[in-house]
Amino acid sequence: MGKGGGGGDGGAAEREAARRGRVNASINAINGLFFDNGTKSLTSDRQASLDDVQSKVENKFLPELQEDTLDAGRELKFALARRGLLGGSAQSDAKQRLNDRVSDTERDISSRALVARNAAESSQQSLLDNLIAQAQGDTNQGILLNQATVGQNAAINNAVDSANSQQLPNVFQDVGTLFKQIVDQQNVSNGIRQGLQSDPNSSTSINLFGSGKTNSGNITRAS
Repeated sequence: MGKGGGGGDGGAAEREAARRGRVNASINAINGLFFDNGTKSLTSDRQASLDDVQSKVENKFLPELQEDTLDAGRELKFALARRGLLGGSAQSDAKQRLNDRVSDTERDISSRALVARNAAESSQQSLLDNLIAQAQGDTNQGILLNQATVGQNAAINNAVDSANSQQLPNVFQDVGTLFKQIVDQQNVSNGIRQGLQSDPNSSTSINLFGSGKTNSGNITRAS
């Protein structure tokens, strides 16, 4: 009696061919959610979502920096004004140092945004590796594609949440005394000169430092 179609192996070869076909179809479908099959680059949707990670992190911290910069600029101007140093070299030096802090913080924010983007991309790559492994085990393609979509979104959200949960350092908290050395040097010079002019022979101590309170401040660049 003749054997049924299967080459004498009970249909094992056909079943294996069918399994391999499902596996390959699943792998191609999964890869298609991560990479463009033609260019092998990131899909446009994935590229946009990763870029959006950077935007969301920057949009969280840059407005905060802008507000803190304005506050610190006002506090700095007050600190200089109460010591009579507006318009002088101390003010120019102070503004430059303040702007340096702003630039440093902007670079920190950009770095955080890039780290978050890279973290999201790395997490997505790990997800892809896991999905391919499951596909090779002949897991249902529909299940895998659902995991891919959910996992990609989770990678994005987790990266953004992790970056945004970290507070910016308050680099302007000492703005009232940030340039104390400049101010004190100027006050020493002015105080000695004024003291000598009023009474060159006086031994009375001269109060060289302002008595105004120092406010901690949170800062646009000083103009």
